[in-house]
Amino acid sequence: MEDTYLDKSDLAAILPHGIEFVFIDLVKSFCPVKQALVSEFFVNTEDKRIKGHFADRIIFPAIFQIEAMAQSSGVLLHLLERDTFGGTEQTLQGYLIQNKISFKRIVYPGSKIEIHTSIKQRFGNNTEFNVICNVDGHRVSHGTLQIAVQK
Repeated sequence: MEDTYLDKSDLAAILPHGIEFVFIDLVKSFCPVKQALVSEFFVNTEDKRIKGHFADRIIFPAIFQIEAMAQSSGVLLHLLERDTFGGTEQTLQGYLIQNKISFKRIVYPGSKIEIHTSIKQRFGNNTEFNVICNVDGHRVSHGTLQIAVQK
């Protein structure tokens, strides 16, 4: 995989979300040939978005894992389009239309989630991805999701 270190400000320019709702801290690697990307997100203990999620024992919401997978997949699409078609650096507009994710372990604040995404298949404006989240080398969630891109 090619090292492609994109940080949160680079990612905020690609994704349609405000920086407050970006669930990727950096892109570690990108492989155009394998159509794959690896990113990371650090679950900060002071993150206001998770403070009230079980106040006595805070956990990272599963829906945020899905959002991190979808955002990583969107960044992968953006980088592939840029490399293949000389695309612009404009914000990607896509919609999560389906997901089949299995959750294996709870993610706690202080964890670094490593997000793996790769393209499984493309059909029209829809793309299906294989996605995996790991923490400390252990799988915490995995599955497939589909994104429809508005062109």
